[in-house]
Amino acid sequence: KEKREKKEKREKRDKRDKGEEGKGKSEKKSDGKGKERESKSRSKKAKGKGGEKEGKQEKKEKDEHKLKEGVDDSYLIESKDLKYEEALGEGSDAVVYKGKLYGKEVAIKKFHRQEVEQSILDDLVNEIKILSKLHHPNVLLLIGVCVEVGNVAIVTELMVGSLFSLLHSESSPPPPLRTRLKYAADVCLGMAYLHRPNSTVLHRDLKALNLLVDKNGTLKVGDFGISQMNASREGQDPFLGSTAWLSPEVFRGEEYTTKCDVYSFGVVLWEILTCEIPWKGLNSAIIVMKVGKKHERPEIPETCTPRLKDLIERCWNADPKERPPFSEILPEIRLCIIEASVFDPVGREFWSTNFADLDEVAFDQFWQHFKKTFHVYTHEIGIECFRVVNDPVTLESFNKCLSFFGPLEPKGQEFVDRIVNMCEKPYFHGDIGKEEAVKLLGRQKKAGSFLVRFSGTQHQEGLGNYALSMKKKHGGGVSHIRLTGGGGTVCDNLERFIKLNKKELGLKHACPGSRYAYIFKKEEEVVLTGYEYTNAFDMGGDNLKVDKKK
Repeated sequence: KEKREKKEKREKRDKRDKGEEGKGKSEKKSDGKGKERESKSRSKKAKGKGGEKEGKQEKKEKDEHKLKEGVDDSYLIESKDLKYEEALGEGSDAVVYKGKLYGKEVAIKKFHRQEVEQSILDDLVNEIKILSKLHHPNVLLLIGVCVEVGNVAIVTELMVGSLFSLLHSESSPPPPLRTRLKYAADVCLGMAYLHRPNSTVLHRDLKALNLLVDKNGTLKVGDFGISQMNASREGQDPFLGSTAWLSPEVFRGEEYTTKCDVYSFGVVLWEILTCEIPWKGLNSAIIVMKVGKKHERPEIPETCTPRLKDLIERCWNADPKERPPFSEILPEIRLCIIEASVFDPVGREFWSTNFADLDEVAFDQFWQHFKKTFHVYTHEIGIECFRVVNDPVTLESFNKCLSFFGPLEPKGQEFVDRIVNMCEKPYFHGDIGKEEAVKLLGRQKKAGSFLVRFSGTQHQEGLGNYALSMKKKHGGGVSHIRLTGGGGTVCDNLERFIKLNKKELGLKHACPGSRYAYIFKKEEEVVLTGYEYTNAFDMGGDNLKVDKKK
């Protein structure tokens, strides 16, 4: 190689020397003709520069026109209206900035290469066309596009983070499984919309990093840089996407269909379950070998519920035909959310049967189903206690109620009776925090004042702990004791525990201010049993009959 390079250099030098020699002879023969040629050469160069400038301008206008194709004029934005702030993240093709458009906070995706090559131009036009046609609560919203070469950018709604950052943050623990599975349900909603008949969009790069979360906790599918609007993509498809999330048929260059996105979702679902990065530490070649040829998959933990495990395995099945569509995955995800949210088996079955598609239910609707299912007959006080403990009725509040007052027997009457019995205790304050308990007891002048509340720490899944907070003697502050056991043990025996330990612990006065006290005070209030009057216009209070009931 070195010899060849030296030879080429010598040949070039020789040609140059011969050229200069010939030029010298020519100049000697005709100095006048040489000057004329030099003049023509300068003129040609000037014209060349002007033409080059005109060519660049022409290409710029052509590129901008290409970008505008297929985009509604209402989406077009001028670069002067965009205000860039800090960078939120950077990819191989662009930087995403937090910015403002007409005073509103937005995300601005500005591309690295502004001298647009045809391939880059085609991808950008593709992404703009797709985004401009998508309108769904779980798909990233396109606000506008700047097509000025040098400032080419896509403007979308501002998101606060990605699913990847929530699952793999080094500074904070991941959300609980029930919350993570709600994100999975959001993905299903967005992907079911993208895969709708007659207007199918293949995402082709579905992974946690491209699933974005807004300030309200709603997850949205984003990054459509390599997506395509058609039902399938045949054979000679370029190797696109992120290796760890790609299906085996993509590695083999086979047909690309919606089932490839379902496979990717299976890997995302595994990621949501484990909070680990799939195939971490392995290079692309090894992943291709494991997935494409050996049919290996990331290991599912033994703690995974059978329903969720089955769903993951169906999604990443080696046979694309066996993978379910997102419209069928969503109901299964809903049931997985209920399993992760309600630990009492009877309560879980009750919610799955009656409210499988809901995270929150109006109390009256909930109560009608509850009393019918468990044959509960109770007075207004029982209903009101149940309402205060559960209102609003969500998966989380229902599970919390079950953890402190359960288990929920098939008849359910004992469960409701436990709630009423506990709420009637003047020292029971229920769902208040440690700081609020200290404030309440701090207002009491008498030592020995105490209250019982829900502890913020659970003993184990499905079992709630209670906390006993009491005011010490001689200004000694407030101390707290956690009463473990829960689930129908501590709850049933709490009153007995206090009686047995009252003297030893110095418990003398129930702390007033319970949120449940008003329910039972109703029985002690003055009750109007009737009235009589001698004149239709004499309706004063003197003739009212009053009864005092305890």
